[in-house]
This record gives sequence, C-alpha cells and structure tokens, in this order.
Amino acid sequence: MRRLLRAVVVVAVIIASADLVVGRGATPLLTWEPWNSAAGVNQPTYRLSAIANGTHDALVRRWATQIKAWGKPLMLRFAHEMNGNWYPWSEASTATRRASTCPRTGASSPSSARSGSRT
Repeated sequence: MRRLLRAVVVVAVIIASADLVVGRGATPLLTWEPWNSAAGVNQPTYRLSAIANGTHDALVRRWATQIKAWGKPLMLRFAHEMNGNWYPWSEASTATRRASTCPRTGASSPSSARSGSRT
C-alpha cells in the first residue's frame, strides 16, 4: 500500500507540474525511466525484455489511465539514452540486445488506454 501511495503522490506532482507547463502554452515532456535509480545498473526487473513480456503492464495501464484522465497533450520519452551503459535498458546490456527481438504480448500503451483496446 505504501508503494502505491508513493506512486499516486508522484503522479499528482507530475500532473501539477505539467499543468504549469500547459499554463505557459507549452506541451509537457515526461521522461519515463523504468528502474530504481538507487539500485545501480544491474536490474533484471527493468530490462526491456521484462517490459516487453508484460511484467509492468499494470503500472503502464495505471499511468496511461491517469494521463488520459488529465486530458491534455503530453509527450512521453521512454527509456532515453539507450546507447550508453548506465541504465538497465541500455543497448550495452546483453539482456536488452536479446529483448529487442521479443514480441509484445498484450502490453497496454497510452493510446490503447485512450481507445480501451489492448495492443
């Protein structure tokens, strides 16, 4: 429950900040880094293969639903800097290289949350 509460607070802060950006006539950019920044680079839970296999679908759906409810345009930058070796999703990770060939298996996306469909 505590983790969920923290996630809700983070979303509320992001939306409040995004409202400030929209209020100035711009479109907010959300950088989504799938990892625990305090746990170092070796995090199999957040490798692209885990994401592609649907491990985090519930989190993706929750975020997509909350962004949809916010109702304003938002740019999403997912897992940036893949060319380095400092993130679990980087190309330097052998697990990530293998994940690039994994098919998506029903993971939800912000566009599918909008339409109510699954991809």
